[in-house]
Amino acid sequence: LKNHFLQVVRSKHFWKFILIMIALTFLGMVPFHFSYTLPKYGYRVFGENINIKEMLGINAMIVTLIVPIIPALTRTVKSYKMLITGCLISAASIFMIVLPPSIWNSLTQIIIDIDFSIFPESFKPEVTGFMVFLIFYSIGEAIWSPRLSQFIIEIAPKGQEATYSGLSGIPFFITKFLLGPTAGILLSTFVPLDSDGFPFDSYPNHSYVWLWIVQVKQFWEFPKKRKSTSEV
Repeated sequence: LKNHFLQVVRSKHFWKFILIMIALTFLGMVPFHFSYTLPKYGYRVFGENINIKEMLGINAMIVTLIVPIIPALTRTVKSYKMLITGCLISAASIFMIVLPPSIWNSLTQIIIDIDFSIFPESFKPEVTGFMVFLIFYSIGEAIWSPRLSQFIIEIAPKGQEATYSGLSGIPFFITKFLLGPTAGILLSTFVPLDSDGFPFDSYPNHSYVWLWIVQVKQFWEFPKKRKSTSEV
């Protein structure tokens, strides 16, 4: 067992594999934050009229449509390059939320004119920016996620495929321990409720919630108070 362990850790392929797994540990937390952090974040920042569940359908729709296509078009591209490309697109997409909301004014008006039920008249440019983030994140996810298992098998030395496959589940196991505390700290720090349990009027640095999720450290300002009647 000791000899097998030393043989694994001395391989240069193993450390390349570890670097990819570290990146996926943090990137892999984002989908979980969609379920744990986004509902409260969306209510406090976007207001109670925005249907967060329907908005998340963007991610499911794009991944479902693109995943069968991309592997067929990139069969000759190495899995490692596809993983790096997909991870970079998904990580960079979060910076869409940081852009000034005024950038999304024209696109927001077009979305309102479409008059879907998911887009009420109170639709904000901040919501548009978040939707653009979801679109690009989903594209990146559709690029890297189908190639992960293939990369693990390709990089594993002969006879060690099971070891590498087993280790590949560790990042997603770790995220479950980090998720709860991270979500609570980020919400209470960047989009807190006031002393009466109501959202503030605005959260100038609400995007830092998502920047911190990808380990980008920022400073924040105090939010302005707003009263509301309930929280979902």
